[in-house]
Amino acid sequence: MSPEESSDADAASKPMTADESLSALEAAIAQLDEGVILTDATGRITLVNDAAVRLHGVAALGVPPEEYSDTYHLLTVDGAPYPSEELPLARAVLRGETVINERWKIRRPDGSEILAVGTARPVLGANGRQLGAVLTLRDETAHEAALVAEREAEGRLAESERQFHTLADAIPTLAWTADADGYIDWYNRQWYEYTGSSPAEMEGWGWTALHDPAVLPEVLERWQASIRSGAPFEMTFPLRGADGRYCRFLTRVTPVRDADDRVIRWFGTNTDVEAERLARDAALSSALRTERLQALTAALGAARSLDEIAHVVVAEGRAATGAETGMLALRVPDTNEVTMIRTEGFPEDVAQLYERFPLTMIGPSAECIRTGVPLWVSSREALSERYPNLDAVWDQCGAQALSSIPLIVDGTVVGSMTYMYTTPQIQSEGDRSFFLAIGRQAAQAVERARLFAAEREARASAEAANKSKSDFLAAMSHEFRTPLNAIVGYAQLMEIGVHGDVTHAQLHALERIQRSSEHLLSLINDVLNFAKLEAGRVEYDISVLRLTDAVATVAPMVEPQLAAKGLVYEVDIAPELVVKADGEKLQQIILNLLSNAIKFTEKGGRITVNSAHRDGTGANFVFLRVTDSGIGIPRDRQEAVFDPFIQVHRNLTRTTEGTGLGLAISRDLARGMGGELRVRSKEGHGSTFTVALQRVL
Repeated sequence: MSPEESSDADAASKPMTADESLSALEAAIAQLDEGVILTDATGRITLVNDAAVRLHGVAALGVPPEEYSDTYHLLTVDGAPYPSEELPLARAVLRGETVINERWKIRRPDGSEILAVGTARPVLGANGRQLGAVLTLRDETAHEAALVAEREAEGRLAESERQFHTLADAIPTLAWTADADGYIDWYNRQWYEYTGSSPAEMEGWGWTALHDPAVLPEVLERWQASIRSGAPFEMTFPLRGADGRYCRFLTRVTPVRDADDRVIRWFGTNTDVEAERLARDAALSSALRTERLQALTAALGAARSLDEIAHVVVAEGRAATGAETGMLALRVPDTNEVTMIRTEGFPEDVAQLYERFPLTMIGPSAECIRTGVPLWVSSREALSERYPNLDAVWDQCGAQALSSIPLIVDGTVVGSMTYMYTTPQIQSEGDRSFFLAIGRQAAQAVERARLFAAEREARASAEAANKSKSDFLAAMSHEFRTPLNAIVGYAQLMEIGVHGDVTHAQLHALERIQRSSEHLLSLINDVLNFAKLEAGRVEYDISVLRLTDAVATVAPMVEPQLAAKGLVYEVDIAPELVVKADGEKLQQIILNLLSNAIKFTEKGGRITVNSAHRDGTGANFVFLRVTDSGIGIPRDRQEAVFDPFIQVHRNLTRTTEGTGLGLAISRDLARGMGGELRVRSKEGHGSTFTVALQRVL
């Protein structure tokens, strides 16, 4: 060993001085990854290593405890600032507390924040006297972020699994999952609902108990092959349901692989292919029922009599429902008896026996009508149990099931339709709805037929009465005219002296006889014309004529009456107006209107005849107006003036005479020519009667 080496060895073997030990400790602290802060006995900071400076962003040597919070901005985890005396280092210095692994936030001078975990302890000498305090801390930001990310990932995984289970519970098929070895660890809600099993029973390979033993070996063999190879599995096989019945399911199992293409799970579904077939059959049956119901509805809508309705309900209804027999029974109105309208498929003696029976009878039709409740009897045993008195009938008809539906109108049962089958029948909800729909349609048709029958009877009765009235009026008018014509003739002969000289007084009396006879003859003609109108025996000779000519023809007929009452008569009709009308009928209307105007206008009054026209698409009319300044018509009586035998001002002191038929005849004549007659009036201020006629352009 050289002298130099000997000298170095001696130096290394010597103990370090106090200063050397302190320097070595400071060097070691400076190299630590954790932050370290030391204080003296007064609490002033004497050492801050590089890690602590990096964490806090500041060294701050010599800072006393009361200034800790101004230098080191520590926050509680919820963000509230620490007061100086509550900082972990201050608690260790001032109160001798030990603070272990406390979490807080450090806010740096640049405003950023980090999460830290620290421990503060008092530093004690050999004699137990406190020499200061030490604070160690580490940055937990990255660790916390990793924990948060892990928790979020776990949350996402749990949420994803929850969503998967929710989705799997919502799908209409059975679904399940298994681990890589085929051990099934979860089933959806539909699986348990269909199988009636519990999770404990199905755990692992418990599903094998639900398989048909004859098919299970093949299922296991193919499933094990898929587990070994990782290939998808697909097979159709039966599964036992909660009711003990087996239904066929199409089963598909798909592998779930990781990033290295290894199978980590399996996802399987079981689709009820039998339910799909049944659904197709049900849809087809529903469509067929709808088609049949539409056909029956159309047939019932076209039926107008009970016989026609009975044919639809029994014959076509029987074919639509597949029944062996059918019958329609109706309650006899206002009685407690039921009558059979139509039967089909019954033995003749049975049909005759029940043509009419009391409502109290023990039997399906009577019960259905009594209660208004549909009957669905599905077997022969049920028929015998319910109606043992009719066993002989069931034997004769070969009945094994029965459906009876009430016919209800406005809450009242009016009848029932009953069908029997030679095989047991369990009517589905769709079948029952179909029967009830037919029942509703049939009930409406029965009510409609009864209303038609009542209306036909009432109309026939009214037509017979009306014909009798018209025949009576026509006969009486004819019989009255013959003696009246004789009276007028004999009066004229006496007036010209055929039977000798006639005095002045006698001439005056003969004139009165003739005027009264002519007035009576006019009244009889009105009655006869009205009778013809009601009987529809009036013929119209429609031609093209000028309106001015029709009015001018009538004027001489009313001039004496106008002059007698001193009435002003004015005519203002455009000469170019040409209408389509029966000239004679139009003159009769104008004469009636002018006669009424003269009759109800006081002496010195005014009567005006004028015209107007309106052209429109598809409707061209001329309006002939007759206006008077007479007594007018009350508003509530204006339409009544067109009713037969009505005189608005008829009273004990009336000064006018007539049958009250003139306006009724005039309106009917106007309508017969394709026109109309209306009135507008104000009591005490006169009236305007307007005739609408078809215009010729």
